[in-house]
Amino acid sequence: MAIIHPLKPRMGAGLVLTVIAVIWVVSVAIAFPNLVYAEIYTFNGTDVTVCYLKWPDGESGGPSDFAYVGLMTSLLYCNDILRHSRVCRLGNRIDTRQTWWQIRKE
Repeated sequence: MAIIHPLKPRMGAGLVLTVIAVIWVVSVAIAFPNLVYAEIYTFNGTDVTVCYLKWPDGESGGPSDFAYVGLMTSLLYCNDILRHSRVCRLGNRIDTRQTWWQIRKE
């Protein structure tokens, strides 16, 4: 936004630190179930080791696992798609304005 509005007031230091703190708290909250419910299983007689999430309501694929995967998909994947589409629209808008100005000057 600094390129589009160079004279617009910026966020203060307190707000920046608050935003950084919120980002860290949300990140830790998202990763917390992996810390609590992760278990390591080694198959007998082999060198194969598997790390999986063992939820309190049973094995993988239960309601908790389904809810966690759905929430992570919406937070991480869908949120990124929406943010990238907004950036593309903004870039397209800037390109359109520049093209319009170039046509107007000619």
